[in-house]
Amino acid sequence: MTMLRILTVAVSIVAVMVPTAPVLAAKDMPVPALCTPEVNAVLADLIAHGPDQAYNIMVCGIVSEATTLDPAVDRSFSRHQTVVAAPVASGPPILIKILTNDRRDGIVLAKKGDHVAAFGWYFKTAAWERPAVGGINNTFCAIHADLYNGWIAVNGIRWPRSGC
Repeated sequence: MTMLRILTVAVSIVAVMVPTAPVLAAKDMPVPALCTPEVNAVLADLIAHGPDQAYNIMVCGIVSEATTLDPAVDRSFSRHQTVVAAPVASGPPILIKILTNDRRDGIVLAKKGDHVAAFGWYFKTAAWERPAVGGINNTFCAIHADLYNGWIAVNGIRWPRSGC
């Protein structure tokens, strides 16, 4: 396990332990009105050129795999995953995994064919997570004033439902 991965896991554990109340000074990003390759341009560039992680990244697309419980995550997080086909300018849509946290987002479910957009932290997926080539997690209200509020929207309905 690399030092970066160890640090990422440690930061993630601390983030989960922080109270879930939203940070008042956190910023917000609107849900895009349309899902276009331009919405996914930053994400596509990260996948092509790195780095392997980045904050405040958006994805949009059509659900290709209905929501399931993520098999790779400790059950105490109650994390669900949805896979979307995200349009990109450089070719056919790419598969992106969106992870939600039931405690912070509420239970977010999407079925095949739903329109989904998400805003959160980008991570490069591991080989065993293919065919998804990237992911978005931490789709909940910001826990630090320097970050944007994360969210997921299914067919235009934004989560967390209580707002940030």
